[in-house]
Amino acid sequence: MNRLERTRLRNELERDVLRWVTGPDVEVPSLPSVVVELNSEIVRGRKSLLALSRLVERDPLLSARLVRVARSALYGPALGELDIHQAMLRVGLEGIRDLAMALTIEHVFIAKRFARVTFESCQRSFARALCARALSAQLDLEPARVFLPALLADIGEQLLFGALGDHQHEFGVLSDALIYELVAELHPHVGVHVLSRWDFSQDHLDVARAHHADPEHARAMGPAVFATVVAERAVEAVSAGQATDDVFALEGLEIERRVLDAIVGVARAAWGR
Repeated sequence: MNRLERTRLRNELERDVLRWVTGPDVEVPSLPSVVVELNSEIVRGRKSLLALSRLVERDPLLSARLVRVARSALYGPALGELDIHQAMLRVGLEGIRDLAMALTIEHVFIAKRFARVTFESCQRSFARALCARALSAQLDLEPARVFLPALLADIGEQLLFGALGDHQHEFGVLSDALIYELVAELHPHVGVHVLSRWDFSQDHLDVARAHHADPEHARAMGPAVFATVVAERAVEAVSAGQATDDVFALEGLEIERRVLDAIVGVARAAWGR
């Protein structure tokens, strides 16, 4: 088989996988009720700490991770033990909603065969979202307008790993290496599909579609896309030990190294096992 033929077959496989994953045979799970209710309470301005704490306490995993996150240096001087109410006050109401959404990524889509990869993707997504929020002021962008789009940018990975890992018979035997390549190529399209099903805004869809754009060109795609792209590069640099200066700078945006270290630390704490 020559190179042209291999390329043709690969393109056909990508089209078939995309058609299947976004079709009726692969279900997009609903958002957990705690996330829907938290978002509804915040959007409607009903910000009673007592009411929200009752919602949070219904989810033991969310409660435990909220306390771990609240103790981190990202939210102020490091603290010892906190109860759930103290943790909520420290993180803030929208921070609680954001953490609940982050946990949703991990637990809505089950990918047993690729559990470690999807776990690391969730951790990376949370760090990227925190970093994008830290950059938002430099773009005159409300933090809430960038956190969730940056968090959910790779949501297509979760659905693809779960679907391809559990339903290989649809396309014969696919190696792990080929599945990784398919996920890398197709997850922006699948992410748009998932977020559309969840009725997220166009900003969220734009970030999912373009979050791997070149930083030099991302600015023209809107501030949420730009912040997400720069945040992705910043988190990658810290995680790989490549951010050695006191300030990480890219395309006119800057973030202090100590803030980046705290962001990566809190993501690791939230997903620590």
